[in-house]
Amino acid sequence: MDLISSAGSILKQLRAAVPDAVVIDLTRQPSPGREVAIAIRAGKTIKHLPILFVDGDPEKVEAIRRMLPDAAFTTRSRLNAALKKARPVENPVRPPPMMERFGNRTTAQKLGITAGMRVAVVDPPADYERVIGALPERGNDRRASARGSEDYAVVHARSGFVPGAPGPDAEPGGAQPALDPVA
Repeated sequence: MDLISSAGSILKQLRAAVPDAVVIDLTRQPSPGREVAIAIRAGKTIKHLPILFVDGDPEKVEAIRRMLPDAAFTTRSRLNAALKKARPVENPVRPPPMMERFGNRTTAQKLGITAGMRVAVVDPPADYERVIGALPERGNDRRASARGSEDYAVVHARSGFVPGAPGPDAEPGGAQPALDPVA
């Protein structure tokens, strides 16, 4: 059994050496595991792979079960038995892509910005507030400092952007403007 730690290389490695099954541990970071499983089902050559989810928060497991009903769900103690029963999926379910699943959410929700968070925005485009949409209710601390006390930072980089270099909005003497607090 190989353990693959880089999310960016998982699908490439699965296509190069198709395994008998894919085991996804939901006890840590279930969202990336869910997205890998969805990408497997969307693939042409690997969509029939048996997918086994192991453990995890019951609410998150149930949400994934609804999205991928053809996957197997088991516990760590029963994993060996579940692997012995695993067979290729004849008619794999193909959940909608992420942007379709989350199309009704605001950009702030898609970014994981929640009520009470302090958000710093660095070098935003002119229409930033229109694009990001409604932000959740702001916390009591409406100022995000440039000292790293923010819960979330959104940095916009443009072609030729060099961190720390004076930009077009630089103050006299080359100083960069302070972070623009959103929440």
